[in-house]
Amino acid sequence: MPDSDLEADAYQAYCENKYGWIFMPRDNFESLASTGAGYFELDLTQTPLVNLTKSPQFIAAVAQQLSSDAYEVEIYRYDPKDAQSSGQVNKDIYLVALGGQPTTQLLEIAGGIPSTDFDDNLVEFSQRHVTLWRLPSSQVPDHHSSQLPSHVWGLIKST
Repeated sequence: MPDSDLEADAYQAYCENKYGWIFMPRDNFESLASTGAGYFELDLTQTPLVNLTKSPQFIAAVAQQLSSDAYEVEIYRYDPKDAQSSGQVNKDIYLVALGGQPTTQLLEIAGGIPSTDFDDNLVEFSQRHVTLWRLPSSQVPDHHSSQLPSHVWGLIKST
């Protein structure tokens, strides 16, 4: 394996371990994503988040495009432990950067590594992959709820 591939593997492992970021090929994500306004149902079985769908608590995954280079993925699941206190539906949010400059900016912000330190291989890697990262539940509006939002009901009823 050429050194540049080792550097990309090390970059990916570093980001996954230090920040909990998840990578997937950009082409794969773009084939699942919808462009334009509004939410769309996202097939998690075609992503690195596939294991979430295997849980009996999984309800749905929806996404929306935030900008030309970013998406937000909302994942809903039942959580019977929360039913007594704050509602039995939990929402988790993953942000998705479509690679290239957004990913290098993320590393610069999160890790203090200036993007000028990236070699050509790492820039190419970030252009060919999307980065997914989960927001802490404290930053997720309506993380606990008693019901699914209407935009999610509309999408899952239509399938």
